[in-house]
Amino acid sequence: MSNSYYISLSSWIIQDGNYGDFKVGDRRSFALEFYPINKFYPSQYLVDPSSTHKTHSEYVVSGNVIHKTIDWWAIDIGVQAYQEARPFKDIAKNQSFNGRIQLGIDPFFYFERLYNSPGSPPLIYDWKILEVLIQTSPFIKNSNGIMARDEEKLAWKNITKTKAWKDDDGNAEYLLKCERLSKSPRHKLK
Repeated sequence: MSNSYYISLSSWIIQDGNYGDFKVGDRRSFALEFYPINKFYPSQYLVDPSSTHKTHSEYVVSGNVIHKTIDWWAIDIGVQAYQEARPFKDIAKNQSFNGRIQLGIDPFFYFERLYNSPGSPPLIYDWKILEVLIQTSPFIKNSNGIMARDEEKLAWKNITKTKAWKDDDGNAEYLLKCERLSKSPRHKLK
């Protein structure tokens, strides 16, 4: 199982003051937030947690639900991650599943609040930043009249450091390739 992951990062997370800019070679600590791309499919059999990188920060995953409340849940897919949202109804705690997700850096939900809630699993790992990429697709008006990335021109460019206030006029979307340094997660940032 790989210890490196591609993780999305929006510039607002840095601008919010929760993290400084990221650069290649940095050692940082953070939890992972996951975003389901599709519904999870329950498995009646216990599965070995795994994740297969597909594109950008997207993964095909098999895993187990390690925490579930009415408004947030956590999974183990070889690395533990959470989502602050109502969990799927047909997936129970300790249940195995298959699905597709995106991974992102915890904006602050876990390290400020959720880590301290009853039964909360430890989710913060130490990471080494191996690559920093920036989305280069321009913003255009979509069919709904909303400014969005031009889907036909999506591309990533390697950079050495994020500049969240300047890159893409403060609207940058980053992709970090990170190597997990700690085997076991913890509840608090160092």
